[in-house]
Amino acid sequence: MELLLTSSGLRNETLRGALRDMLGKPFGSANVVYVPTASVAEPGDHGWLVADMSRLHGLGWREFDVLELNGLPRPMVLDRLLHADVIYAGGGNHYHLARSITGNDLAGGFLEALESRVYVGQASSTNCTWVRSSGARAAAMSRCQRSVACHSRNPGLSPGLRGIRPEPVGPARPACPASRR
Repeated sequence: MELLLTSSGLRNETLRGALRDMLGKPFGSANVVYVPTASVAEPGDHGWLVADMSRLHGLGWREFDVLELNGLPRPMVLDRLLHADVIYAGGGNHYHLARSITGNDLAGGFLEALESRVYVGQASSTNCTWVRSSGARAAAMSRCQRSVACHSRNPGLSPGLRGIRPEPVGPARPACPASRR
C-alpha cells in the first residue's frame, strides 16, 4: 500500500515524480481509475473537477477509467478498482465519499485493492474516515509501504492549517519541499 496525499492534486513535477517513483513504471504502462465520488457531492460549478481530470488524463496513461462508487454493482466497482495500478480519488466532500464506501459495502474490497496499488488522495480524499474503527485503520496503515503527504504549507489552505504537518505513516518519503521542513 502506497499513499500519495495531496491538497490539490498532481499540480507540479515533484508530485508527478513521486507518483512515478511509487508506481515503479511509466504512466504509459499503467492504468489509473479516477474516483470523483467526493467531488460530485459539491454544489456549483465543477470546472475544477474537469481541469483536475484533464491534468491527470494528460499524463498519458495506458488506460484512464472514471468510476463513481454509487449506483453500480459491488463486484463491478471492485473489479474496476483491481484493474487499476493507481486509484486517484478527487477532492470534494469526504463525508459523502466515506458514506459511499461504507454504505455500498466497499471498505474491505477497497483496502484489498490498496494492498498492491498506489492511492492518490486529493484534498478531502486524503481522509480515511471510511475505515471505521481505529484498530482497522491502524492495521491498514501498518501495511503502508510509504506515504507522502503534501497538505501542509499550501497557500490555498486557511492560515490556521498551513503550519500543520502530517505525521508520516510507515517509512515516509517527503515528496514536496514543504514537507521536508
